[in-house]
Amino acid sequence: MQPPKKIGLLFGMENTFPWALAGAVNALDPAAVACEPVSISALRDDAAIPYDLILDRISHEIPFYRTFLKKAVARGTLVINDPFWFAADDKYFGNVIAMQGGVAVPRTVLLPHKQRPPNTGETSFRNLSTKRFSTSPTRNFSFA
Repeated sequence: MQPPKKIGLLFGMENTFPWALAGAVNALDPAAVACEPVSISALRDDAAIPYDLILDRISHEIPFYRTFLKKAVARGTLVINDPFWFAADDKYFGNVIAMQGGVAVPRTVLLPHKQRPPNTGETSFRNLSTKRFSTSPTRNFSFA
């Protein structure tokens, strides 16, 4: 038996629609589909994307989220709303595409912005994980 398809919700300050949608999807066949908020930490270029589909309602305000979505698309995840319409491709995404094509690129980790973009608040970042991650045995990072 295959695991259920996983839908990720990427959203910001809104509190009604995303939770209602997740509830409605999760009330369907739990063996077939599951829906949850996306959890994003530092983007490792070699890390898998755990979602089959991501519904994006916030990346137009958060460039870091847009880059995450571009990587998700490159890894085969379906994304609704297209993360490519907003801005030109960035260097991180170029590395992801190069890796897909077998080109050797330096290992890369993309960290979220230190300062919030304009017109965003704390709830705009509810999908951003605060967990620790490591890029090597001697270097650990965390977000507070």
